[in-house]
Amino acid sequence: MAEGNSIGLQLKKLRLEKGLSLEDVHKTTHIHLDVLKAIEDDNYINIDPVYLKGFLKIYCKLLGVELPDNIAGAKHTQVQLKVPEPVREKKDIDAGPDTLRRLVPIAVGAILVLVAAGVLFAGGRFLISKMSSMNKGRPHAQVVKLKKEKMARKTEQKVVRSTAPAKAGQSIPADQSLRLGIRALEDCWLQLKCDNKVVFQNVLKKGRFESWEADDRMELTLGSAGGVQVEINGKIIPSLGKRGQVLKGVTITRKDGLRVK
Repeated sequence: MAEGNSIGLQLKKLRLEKGLSLEDVHKTTHIHLDVLKAIEDDNYINIDPVYLKGFLKIYCKLLGVELPDNIAGAKHTQVQLKVPEPVREKKDIDAGPDTLRRLVPIAVGAILVLVAAGVLFAGGRFLISKMSSMNKGRPHAQVVKLKKEKMARKTEQKVVRSTAPAKAGQSIPADQSLRLGIRALEDCWLQLKCDNKVVFQNVLKKGRFESWEADDRMELTLGSAGGVQVEINGKIIPSLGKRGQVLKGVTITRKDGLRVK
């Protein structure tokens, strides 16, 4: 890769060499297509500097290169992306006298572990046999009763969460705050504005859950409509679309509730 090329130009060249389209990169990284195009054009004006380095790292990882640590927040930076060095293969172990002397204690230790495991296994079988013989002496009705009581205790210890699904267009009472919760079912890029201010613009990793509050209005853009589970004021709403479907114009207001254009 030539020296002096911008990061965006280097990434675009690597992508084309690998025969990937921007749509292929979007489907794999869940980075929005507009963000990917802006990166390749070295146009970072509309990308939040807080998330710029994260997007670059994800893109570089996909293309098999490393991002230098000294480019944090830089725009139009002329830096050379690094190709990771191949992992060296381990040399064959020399089976000489010194090696054999080192292996003897290891072999002895392995034998002792196997012997201990055998003793524990035999002891376990003895205890199981003993307990089985004790249970045979109990009346059948008593055994059934004990099993039912055990199952009842387990059921009581579980906390069951029951929430009615929220409906699109359902208004939110004035005495309730406007709360949005999003759980990532897969890595998903999203942007959220609360009261016309961007509060999140990044990839939400699979399994993560984030929540936000607003006074009057929220605007949501998703890189994968079916890749998240959305909650409004603690109520889970149905899926907003399919996985991989880019969804813009999702609004949540106190008056109109959830609206999807």
